[in-house]
Amino acid sequence: MRTKMMICAIALMALMVFPSVSEATCNLPTGTIVVQAGSGWSGWYSVSNLAYGTYYLDIETLPGGDFGLLSLNMQAFPGFVQGGTNGFIGSSANIFISFFPSSSAQAGDTTQVRARVYNVLGQTICNQTFTVQIPAFPAPTGFSATYDGEDICYYWNAVPGATRYNFYTSQGLYRTPTNPVYCRELKPKYINWSFQVSAYSNVLGEGEKSAWVSYCTINPSSSYC
Repeated sequence: MRTKMMICAIALMALMVFPSVSEATCNLPTGTIVVQAGSGWSGWYSVSNLAYGTYYLDIETLPGGDFGLLSLNMQAFPGFVQGGTNGFIGSSANIFISFFPSSSAQAGDTTQVRARVYNVLGQTICNQTFTVQIPAFPAPTGFSATYDGEDICYYWNAVPGATRYNFYTSQGLYRTPTNPVYCRELKPKYINWSFQVSAYSNVLGEGEKSAWVSYCTINPSSSYC
């Protein structure tokens, strides 16, 4: 009886010390990350709302991808390396993820990556899968804008093979025009908005994004800028 009570007490303590996946706040990569073949990519993420303790990091490419990732790394700051495994001690950490897509990867190729945070019991606390894609197209050229005093129009050169274009603001995807132009009334709240564009194919996926363009790009001397 005493042994059974001790086991129950240990199990209860484990539940109190180690958070479940639903309790943790996991800000890890999601969706699709578009990167040129052979070019480095990196990004900062975070995990928080953990019970204070020791945690380990694991990142890997999943089977079936079109290409491999060189120097795939997931590291915590502050953190430690123990037996070749990265980790951290605490209730939160900043997470740095980096990799290089193979230079032999072809346009439109994809591979999936899984990033995981787990505790000393091996329980998964955060688990996120994301896709790395080689741009299906180069960035659209000639991206610029005109303003006639009422409407602002963004233009770019058509990209052969594209079925639509992804038009972005700094907040994310904004519109998906099928022609290489987007016009709208320039209301005051849009003056400082910047936009970029990429080509997209239903077969190959998304291409590389252009540089940012805004009203102030074409009218830098405006009093609004």
